[in-house]
Amino acid sequence: MTGAAAVVAGSTAVLPGTFTATAGKENGALALSFEPHFTGMLVVAGVWAGLMVAVAAWGTFPTRR
Repeated sequence: MTGAAAVVAGSTAVLPGTFTATAGKENGALALSFEPHFTGMLVVAGVWAGLMVAVAAWGTFPTRR
């Protein structure tokens, strides 16, 4: 989606903390380049993994009556 935004806008689009997409031309053809931000990707992956662990743990608690 960010790549599509860069192509439509004809400039740079950013997904904060994860990567930057830049549209341009290379040899007369449309080119889309991505610059990853590895620290942000690790944070997103860590938060996602933490959420999955929390959801899995929530399912193991006995119900109270």
